[in-house]
Amino acid sequence: MERKDYMVSVVIPAYNEEYRILNVLNVVKKSNFVDEIIVVNDGSNDRTSEIALKAGAKVINLDRNYGKGKAMKIGVENSRGNIILFLDADLQGLTCKHIEDLLLPVIEGKVDMTISYRDNSNEPFFKIDIFSGERAIKREIFENIKGLENSRFAVEALIDKYIVKNRLKFMNVRCKGLRFISKREKMKSRIKGAIAFYKMYLQIFLKVPNIFFIWLYMAKNQIKNENRD
Repeated sequence: MERKDYMVSVVIPAYNEEYRILNVLNVVKKSNFVDEIIVVNDGSNDRTSEIALKAGAKVINLDRNYGKGKAMKIGVENSRGNIILFLDADLQGLTCKHIEDLLLPVIEGKVDMTISYRDNSNEPFFKIDIFSGERAIKREIFENIKGLENSRFAVEALIDKYIVKNRLKFMNVRCKGLRFISKREKMKSRIKGAIAFYKMYLQIFLKVPNIFFIWLYMAKNQIKNENRD
């Protein structure tokens, strides 16, 4: 695909990430594949918005914390790209190579979506993280997915469900050196972190009860793709 045939918008949903988001933005700004950067400040009560704005990102401030799903949806609604790259704001070790590896398979039309597998994704069986926040996807696909505005932490599961249901092509991308900050690390409390972790997965299972079978389907197809390569 020629450069003029596509436009990449990076959408970063963020909630109280003043100490981490600048590291992500500084890398994204260096990528030759990125045309615009949109940070959706999801009701933060810290300096997330100010830092993102000073870094040169387009910032959308929400009046309260609506959750990741709605933040992502609003980010896309305010973007111009026909390819969307979602990134979490708390990443460590992000490089331009990671961005390129996630984008190229979609840009070249090989797949409809890519998903990152990070160093601490902790899926020991098939090495595919179906809940990863780092993913590139064609805009028209994302816009067709229903219920995202109320999905909160189940947003990635709903995207996966749509991809599987419609037999769309996806690819797992190993991103060595990339990691996210766990809830326990953010809260600096094992108990509070565990509560937040299980609350997140409860939301996912309530929104997408068949997520286990979606995971198995995606893992099986990933293995086929790796064997074919």
